[in-house]
Amino acid sequence: MIRSADRRWARHLWLSLPCALLIASARGEEGAVDIRAAVGKTFDASGLRRRGLDPQLAEHFVRPVFPEGAQPVTLFINGAKKGSATARFTAEGELCMDRPLLQAAGLQMPDSASRLSHAADPYSALGCDDFSQAYPNALVELKPNAFEVHLIVPTQALVAPEQSADRYHRGGTAALLNYEVLTSRNDNAGTSQDFKSLNTLAGINMGDWLLRSRQNYSDSGGEAQVSHLYAYGQRTFSRLGATGQAGQINVANSLFSGTALNGVQLVPESSSLDDWGAASVVEGIAHSVARVEIRQNGTLVHTAMVPAGPFAISDLQLLDGRTDLEVTVIEANGSQNAFVVPGSHRARAGLDSVPGYSMAVGQYRRYDRGGEMPLVLTASRTWALNRTLPASVGALLTADYQAGGWGLGFPLSPLTQVNLSQLVSSAAKEGQKGTSVVASVDTLLTERWSIGASTTQQTRGYRQLSDTLTVQHTAPLAGSDTLTLNPYGGFERRYRDQYSLYTGLSNIPVGSFYLSHTHANRFDGQSSQRVMGSWAKNLGAVNLSLSVSQSKGVGSDNRGLQTNLSLSFPLGERSVRSYANSDKTGIRSGASMSEQLGEGVGYSVHAEHNHTQRETDLFASAHLLPRYVQATLGYSRYGQASTQYSGGLSGAIVAHAGGVTLSPYAVDDTFGLISVPGVSGAKITTPRGPVWTDVFGQAVAPSLAPYKKSQMTVITQNLPRNVEITNGVQDVQAGKGSVSQITFEVMNSRRVLVRAIDSHGKPLAKGLSVFDSHNQFLTIVIDDGNIYLPQVASDTRLHVALADNQICSLDYEPGEQVDFSAHYESAQATCKQP
Repeated sequence: MIRSADRRWARHLWLSLPCALLIASARGEEGAVDIRAAVGKTFDASGLRRRGLDPQLAEHFVRPVFPEGAQPVTLFINGAKKGSATARFTAEGELCMDRPLLQAAGLQMPDSASRLSHAADPYSALGCDDFSQAYPNALVELKPNAFEVHLIVPTQALVAPEQSADRYHRGGTAALLNYEVLTSRNDNAGTSQDFKSLNTLAGINMGDWLLRSRQNYSDSGGEAQVSHLYAYGQRTFSRLGATGQAGQINVANSLFSGTALNGVQLVPESSSLDDWGAASVVEGIAHSVARVEIRQNGTLVHTAMVPAGPFAISDLQLLDGRTDLEVTVIEANGSQNAFVVPGSHRARAGLDSVPGYSMAVGQYRRYDRGGEMPLVLTASRTWALNRTLPASVGALLTADYQAGGWGLGFPLSPLTQVNLSQLVSSAAKEGQKGTSVVASVDTLLTERWSIGASTTQQTRGYRQLSDTLTVQHTAPLAGSDTLTLNPYGGFERRYRDQYSLYTGLSNIPVGSFYLSHTHANRFDGQSSQRVMGSWAKNLGAVNLSLSVSQSKGVGSDNRGLQTNLSLSFPLGERSVRSYANSDKTGIRSGASMSEQLGEGVGYSVHAEHNHTQRETDLFASAHLLPRYVQATLGYSRYGQASTQYSGGLSGAIVAHAGGVTLSPYAVDDTFGLISVPGVSGAKITTPRGPVWTDVFGQAVAPSLAPYKKSQMTVITQNLPRNVEITNGVQDVQAGKGSVSQITFEVMNSRRVLVRAIDSHGKPLAKGLSVFDSHNQFLTIVIDDGNIYLPQVASDTRLHVALADNQICSLDYEPGEQVDFSAHYESAQATCKQP
C-alpha cells in the first residue's frame, strides 16, 4: 500500500526544496548547493532558527531518497534514455526490480522469475533483489530530485533482438463493431432520389486470435444491395515469425496478392494483409459537392462525399490488389461521371513484402453468383539479398490454370531504384498462354526533383485466374468452343499495354510542380489517356495553386481541358478560399470559408457561380466530434432546381470485460482499452487522435502500432481540480492483434489551507515543521499560522514540532462538500499539546 504522505512528498518536492537550500546555506557554504554533500555532516541549528526554520528539517534532507511505493520515473539504460516507467521503491528508498520495470527497461528476466509467465500478481512472484543477484555487476544510480533511474547493466542482461517479441503485450479480449453510415437525398426538378449506405466491420480479439467480418449495404433509388465481403480468423505466431489466416481470405503473397479464397494462408508476421488498399489512391475532380462510389467486380467497396474541386481518396478497404476500380462521381444535380482505374496501375512488382515464405490454399471465392470455384494453391518466397536488392518467386495452381512469376528490385544508383516483375499464365480450357511484365523506375535527379515511370505489357493470351472463371463455355460450333463474354467486357477489351510517367519539383523559388501522364491501349484498338498537373506557391500566409487535367478515350468524362485556379489564406481563426474552374462546359468561380469552433465542431460554407448558365450554387457542411462518434451534415443548393441533403456517422463500439465503450474512430486489429478510474470526460491523446473517457472512466485507443512504441497522454488541464494523475504519460508496446489494458492511476485530492493557532489563540510560528502520523515530513508553517496541505485524507492526523522538542496535535475538519471550482479549501485548526 502506498501511503498518502509518501505521495505528497513526491508530488510536492518543490515545497521542500527551498527549505533544503536554506538549510545548506545555514551551514555557511558558498557557491552551488549539493544536498547529497550534506551526508555525514552537521548543521548550524542557530543559523536555521535565525532564518525561521525548524532545525529538525535538516535530517529530512541529509539523504534524499525516493518515497516508498510506486513512482513515475525516467529510465536510462547504459546511458540511453528508455522513456517513462513506473518504479517501485522500498521503505528505505531502494529500487525494486520487479517484472514490469524489467520489461519497460528491455532487460532479461532472471531465471528465478521464469515462473512469472502465468502469475496473477507479478509483484508477489519476483523478489526485488532477484535481478541484482542474477547480475551482481549491475549498477543502479537513483536521482530522486530529478525522478530518474540510471542502470548500468552487462550486455547479456539486455533483451536480444530475436527475443524482443516477448517484450510486447500479448492477448486480451474484446469485441468490436466499426460502422460508417452515409445518407443523402437529391431533389431535382420535382423528382427525388435517396441514397443510403452502411459499411460495418465486426470482430473479436481473444487471446492471440482475432476474427473479422465485413459487410456492406447500399440502397440507391430503391435498389438495395447487401454484400458480405469476407470473414476470417487470424492468429500471429510471434516465435515462428508468421501470421495465419483461415476463412474468407484474400491472398497476401508477394506476386498473387488479392485472389479471394475460402481457405487458409500463412505469411511472414510483419506482412500487411491488406496493404493494397492503404497504398491505393483514387484521384479525380468534382464539379459540385459530390458522392464518389468505388466498386470492384460490381461490388460497392467505398463511398465518400467530396467537396467541389480536385479530390484524392486513400486508405481504401479493397477486395484485392489487381482488379480494376470502377469510379463513379455523382454530382449534386444528379449527373454522373465514370472512369476506371486499371488494376495494373496499382499493381506493384511484389518487392515490398518482408522476407520469408507465403502460402495459401482454398477454394476460389466469387463476389458474383454462379460460376466455377476451383481449388487454388499458391506459394511464394521473398529474399532480401541485401538492403537494396529484394527478390521474389511464386506460383499459383488450379486444375485448369497455372501461373508463375518472379520479381526483382535493384538500384541503378544510390538515388535510382528499378523494379521488374513478370507473370506467365496457362489457361487450359481456353488453350491460351501468355505473359505480363511490369517495370518501374524512380529516381531523384536532384534533392528537389524526382521523376518516375512505369509500364505494364500483356500478350493477348495472358489471363488472370478471374478471367478464366468468368468465361462460360457453350455448345461446340464448327469443332471449337464458342466463348460467351463475361458481363464486365470481353477479352478484347483488356488492356494490352499501359504507361505512366510522373515528375515533381518541390520547394523551388517559384513554387512546387507535379505532372503525371497515363496512357493505355486495349486489344480492341481503343485507348485512354489522362494528364494531370499542378503548381503551388506559398506567399507568406497565402497559398496560390493551379491544377489542370484532361481525359480522352475510354472512360473519359468528355469535359476537355479542366483547370482550377485557387487562392487560400487565413482570416483570423477562419480559412478562406476563392477559386475559378474552367472546362468544356464553361467557367465557374466561387469562394468558401471554414472554421474550427473548438475541438468538437467545424463548419464550411461555399458559394459558386456558373457564368455560362448564370446560376449560383450554395453549399454548407459541418463536422461534429461529440467525443464518442463522428458526424457530418451537408446541404447543397444547385441552381434553382436541385437540392441535396447529406449526413453521416462513423465510429466504433467495443465490448469488453469492463462494459461497452464507444470510439469516434474505427478500431484496428491492434488496439487498447484506456481506464482513468472514476473520471469522466478526461481527454487522452492517442496515435489516431484525441479520445475522451465515458461516464465509467473508460475510452478506446483505436489503433496501436504493432511492435512499436505508442504513447498515450492525459491532458491534465481538463481534469477536475481534485484529481491528480500519478503518471500522465504511458508508452505502450503492443503485439500484433493484442488488446492492451492502459490504466492511468488516479489520486483524488483535497487541497486545504489551514490556519492553525495554539492553545492561547495565537498563530503558529513561521517555519515550524508539519508531520503526519507516520512521522513523514509534509511541509512547514508559513505566514500567519497558515499550513498548505495539497493532499488531505479523511484519516490523516497531523502534528507540529514546536520549539524545545515539544509536539502539538493539529485537529481540523475539512468541509463535507468539496468545491471543485476553487483552488483550495479553507479550514481553522487548533494545535493542542498532550
